[in-house]
Amino acid sequence: MSVLQTLNTRRTNQPIDTDDLYYVLSNRRRRMTLQYLSEHNSSQPVTRRILVSFLERQGIGRQNANVSLYQTHLPVLAEHGLIDYNPDRGLLSITERGATVITLHAYVQYLRKDCN
Repeated sequence: MSVLQTLNTRRTNQPIDTDDLYYVLSNRRRRMTLQYLSEHNSSQPVTRRILVSFLERQGIGRQNANVSLYQTHLPVLAEHGLIDYNPDRGLLSITERGATVITLHAYVQYLRKDCN
């Protein structure tokens, strides 16, 4: 078992701290990543290249998206147990925890719009 898998297993068994949750969701690219993965209805992992192409279609520069995902956003999501990520192969998939978090975020956004 890799160090990353061990870290993910340990983190997933612990409740996520509210401040950590807000930190993770504070970044648009991390939210977009979780949203994309939650809508990707396949049991197969997604490549980082596919995710970069998706972000590029959303107006984020290709190189900027690739570097920021690799260096920052995907490790943060994996550290908090929201995705399974293999940086060597560039493969990622959403975890049950990640799907719950992005669903909760969508619900909060819905309530926020409904109150305005």
